[in-house]
Amino acid sequence: MEPLSLISSLNKISLVAFLITLTFIIYQFYQLKKEVSTKRSKPNIPAFNEKASVAANYTKVLINEKTVASFKKPNRLPLIIGGIFLIVFGIVFFIGVMHKKIPSLSSGTDNSISPMVNLVASKGIEIFDENWLPLTDTQLATMSAGTKLYIGLATIGETDIDRARIRINSQEWTTDDITLTLNKEKNVYYREYTIASGPATLKIQAQLHSVADGWLGD
Repeated sequence: MEPLSLISSLNKISLVAFLITLTFIIYQFYQLKKEVSTKRSKPNIPAFNEKASVAANYTKVLINEKTVASFKKPNRLPLIIGGIFLIVFGIVFFIGVMHKKIPSLSSGTDNSISPMVNLVASKGIEIFDENWLPLTDTQLATMSAGTKLYIGLATIGETDIDRARIRINSQEWTTDDITLTLNKEKNVYYREYTIASGPATLKIQAQLHSVADGWLGD
């Protein structure tokens, strides 16, 4: 079980236990109040008539000590135990709520999560960052959404190559795929591309164009 799932389960259990314990304490308070109010109730005193003559009648009463009612203090132990459990479950629930909020605060509103690019490219294609440093497949897999790349196709020197076409995540060639932009230092025709958000497959295909032979590879 993942830690976040475990914490979520414990948080739910602690909430239920907290509510049950709170209900128990409220019930105990009610019972205690009822018991105290019963003991404080006024005794039933019969009416006394001063003029009435009562014949003396003596009755020998044997008092058994075991039958004498003694005043017992209300038992507060259940309240004490319930209060301890209430505090414990309350703390556990509070910690669970705070732990749930912390990751969301740390992540903020940044949606530029690594798209984990899966590169599928034709031979001769090179990918560079904004500073024209070549990127490996491992580096591409950690690129964030919104990152600008240069996707280039190496040209062949001393030939009649005059352009290239580079298509990205497309099945059909269009005029927008054609580029005349050449980086002479890197010796590549290139296009700019910005990584989209979310997991993606960066499928790149490219061809050079020969003045005499047309698009090479067709």
